[in-house]
Amino acid sequence: MLKYGLALDAALYDALRGGEASLFDDPATAIDAIARCIALKAAIVERIRKAYAVKESLEIPEALGALERYVVINAIDHHWQEHLTEMEELRRSIGLRSYGQKDPLVEYKGEAYRFFEELMMNVRLQICTGLFRSASNLSSFENMLSILAKNARTQGPDTAGP
Repeated sequence: MLKYGLALDAALYDALRGGEASLFDDPATAIDAIARCIALKAAIVERIRKAYAVKESLEIPEALGALERYVVINAIDHHWQEHLTEMEELRRSIGLRSYGQKDPLVEYKGEAYRFFEELMMNVRLQICTGLFRSASNLSSFENMLSILAKNARTQGPDTAGP
């Protein structure tokens, strides 16, 4: 969700700026589209909050706190190890960029920044998915799935509000 949200924000910025990457010729159309996107983003965040409130209501608070800590620490640990491996490979291969008449330091900084952004995005994604795909016990997980499935059937795409 975050990746698509950032891409959407960048596209909206380009549209507002009116540069070559402008999505709309008419400023009124751009403002209307931006307002719809902001409303849609708010509706998605609200649905996520409601779904997590359902999860919180079905879990034991102490167990949920321990589960949240485990998911966060596990996500950070896993992706940090991958990030260190990527940085080590980058350090080994960055010297080859000088053969292409590119400054290795500038290339290293740019690649390292992209790797860090990827690290942060992957950690956030794994935390979000991990929190919704795990539970402290099987019965609370099954209850949460049944409640959310019932809500999905009663509030499908055709009946959902803005």
